[in-house]
Amino acid sequence: MPPPGSFTKNFGWNRHPPGLSRLYDVIRAGFGGVAEPVTRDHFRAHCGLTDRDRQLIPVNFFLHNTISDGTNYVTVDELVRHAINNPHSRRFDQLALFSLHLSRMGLRRGVAGTALGASFTNEFVRDHLWRNGGWASARLTEQQVEAAFTKTIQGQQDSIHKCMTNYVYMTEMMGLRGAGTPIINTRVEEWIGPGLFVAFDRYSVDRTTPGPLDQDELHQMVTTDELYKLMGTTQSYLDSVYPFVADEYLRLGGLNRVTTAAILDDAGVPVVSSPTTSEDDTDTVPKWSDEDAEDAAIVQRRLQESLAQIRNPQNVRELKTLYGNTCVFCGRQIVVGINPAKHYSEAAHIRPVGQPHNGPDRKDNMIILCPEHHLQFDRGLLRIRRTPTGFEVRSKITGDPLHRSALLLRPPHTLSQEYVVWHYHFWSG
Repeated sequence: MPPPGSFTKNFGWNRHPPGLSRLYDVIRAGFGGVAEPVTRDHFRAHCGLTDRDRQLIPVNFFLHNTISDGTNYVTVDELVRHAINNPHSRRFDQLALFSLHLSRMGLRRGVAGTALGASFTNEFVRDHLWRNGGWASARLTEQQVEAAFTKTIQGQQDSIHKCMTNYVYMTEMMGLRGAGTPIINTRVEEWIGPGLFVAFDRYSVDRTTPGPLDQDELHQMVTTDELYKLMGTTQSYLDSVYPFVADEYLRLGGLNRVTTAAILDDAGVPVVSSPTTSEDDTDTVPKWSDEDAEDAAIVQRRLQESLAQIRNPQNVRELKTLYGNTCVFCGRQIVVGINPAKHYSEAAHIRPVGQPHNGPDRKDNMIILCPEHHLQFDRGLLRIRRTPTGFEVRSKITGDPLHRSALLLRPPHTLSQEYVVWHYHFWSG
């Protein structure tokens, strides 16, 4: 593997606010606030950085490049669109880190030919950080990262050390280091939709096959590049979610889903598309919705868990009977039938069963919830904390009346403090 080049440079990642705000500002400036492809030279001249090495960091390691008629273009993908259309947020940081890990995906053509980019981070995540369905906390230490980089990067040890420092600092700012659980919470459910759009966009730009994209091609890319490892999740979860996202990507027209999209004409030259309109419909091409993808992914995950994780239906039946299908958080009993009366509730594992968390399928690791609070519990908005007299609900939602309310447990059902603590720390931050 070639030397790491400009990644050894201190980019000054977070000025204010924290996170990858410097990278966010540079991308917006380099594209001039418009989602249209620009030449590599144009980007570097307008990105606001005067240091040549720092100018190379975004275009070499986070953004996607392609060549047309000997000119290197910085293309537009979901990462760029997100930076241009939204304020800086954790979502941008999540997509930026994923884009860094994608560096070895597709052709990734550069001026000198096929570019490896930051393939040392790609290999670190796939071959070292990912273990048994998630990212292992113990492997994201300075010592572990430097040891892995030393095996893959050609260069002086001080250059390798600087690469490690930059990479570790990025992950630290994003709250991925110092996790209180063996598996790092990458919060993949929050960004798996737009993350897959980034990958699909880059694959589409590099694609040489004529004709429209299809599901089979996208599935091949997802599988070949082991995107589940780069996202810090299980292959089965990604396989269950990506068809939703791929269908939406193709339905919206792929790269042509917004009025200014990075697409290539028949000659391979980046062009700007026009919105599709009719006499009765003057709306532009619909934009990608992070919220829609996130909701679809969450719903699919819960469907998958209800089938795969509820291993012992007897435990579920007994707990639902004990609680009369009432939620232990709010006490609500949802009516789904009358004459005779029927009620609905859901059984949630506190520490999820199966990889990568390997929680047990037993009653002291389970609670009965209404669908709304099940979803909020699965996303860490609601957590449980032990008190001198039992357990209480802790909510991250401002003004939530559930915050610090007592958990409505019914004897003889009890909860394991071990699993309660695990969930609380996994969703800390």
